[in-house]
Amino acid sequence: EDGGFVKCVRGDASGCAGCERNNFLEMGNLIVDLVDVDTNEVVFWYYDDLASAVDWEDALDYCAGITENGLSKFRLPTINELLAIVDRSVSDPASLVGSIPSDKFWTSTTVHSAVSNAYAVDFSNGNVEHYGKTSIAYVICVK
Repeated sequence: EDGGFVKCVRGDASGCAGCERNNFLEMGNLIVDLVDVDTNEVVFWYYDDLASAVDWEDALDYCAGITENGLSKFRLPTINELLAIVDRSVSDPASLVGSIPSDKFWTSTTVHSAVSNAYAVDFSNGNVEHYGKTSIAYVICVK
């Protein structure tokens, strides 16, 4: 028999990829994600379409340096956070948030078996990839 690995994660449906959520409000570079309207749970995303692709270390620094509309302390999202805004059920997985292009985006999640790699999400197809930390990808930040 062929073997494999299983990675279990804990969470609820509000963070699942492909779940029907389209409560996004775009205000310039700031995207307000109304995760749960009933409880007023809000996640703030920051995306600048003029920013260049960067390596992983620069992506971490970039997010840490963002201040937008009085908000600061942004960070690079985890793999699960970034997948929450990807809709794999449609041909353009990034379509949940209209301003985000179909490119590769960094996550803060390091690949356990290869610490010189981090996970990146390809918004053209919704795939998750191991990506060398010295490679370049685009950045979206979360708060």
